[in-house]
Amino acid sequence: MSTLAKPLVPDWAGARRKCSLLPWAKELTAALEKDAIAWSKRNLIPSPSEPSGYTHHYFCQECGEPLVFNPDKPHEHLARACNRIYSGKDYDRAWFSLIHNTNVLHMERCAVLLNLGVQTDLARQEILKFAREYPARYPNYPISDFRHLPGRMMPQSLDEAVWCGSFLRALRWSGLQGDLDASQIEAINVMATMVVDLMR
Repeated sequence: MSTLAKPLVPDWAGARRKCSLLPWAKELTAALEKDAIAWSKRNLIPSPSEPSGYTHHYFCQECGEPLVFNPDKPHEHLARACNRIYSGKDYDRAWFSLIHNTNVLHMERCAVLLNLGVQTDLARQEILKFAREYPARYPNYPISDFRHLPGRMMPQSLDEAVWCGSFLRALRWSGLQGDLDASQIEAINVMATMVVDLMR
C-alpha cells in the first residue's frame, strides 16, 4: 500500500465565496489579477545558453539591501538604497534564477485566478504557454557548473525540485492537462524524471 499522501486540493468554492464577500480577499484577488496581467505581457524563458545562479549574490555589498529585480535589465542590478548599480556574472546568473522562479509563481497565480473565475482566458493561455514551452526546452539545459548537487535550469538540484514541484502543482490546480497533447504530456514526464534523477 502506498504511503504517499494525496495531493492537496484547495477548497476553491470556499475561496470564491470569500473573494466575493470579504474586502481583504477582494483586494488580494485584484492584486493577483494586476500582477498576472503585467507578467503576461512578457515572454521571458531564459535559453539553455543563459545559466542561472545563486540568488544569495543578489544583495548590495555596501548597504546589504536586496538588489532590485528588473525583468527589463538582465545586466544592470540596482541597489535602490544607495543607487549603486551592479553588473557581472554572479548578478546576471542570479537574475536568471529569479526569472525562472517568477515564471512558476506566475503559473501558480494564474491557476488560482482560473479557479476563482477571474481573467480565465488569460490565465488559461499563460499556464498552457509555460506548460508547453518549459518541458520542450528542459532537456537542452546543461547540467550546472556548480559542483555540489548541480541542477540544470537552476543552480542546484534541490532548487530544481522545488521549482518543478511548483510547476506541476500549478498545472494540476489548473485542470488543463487535457488541453495538452500526448507529446506535451510526455515532455512533462521526461522533465520531471530528469529533475528526480538530479537528486540521486
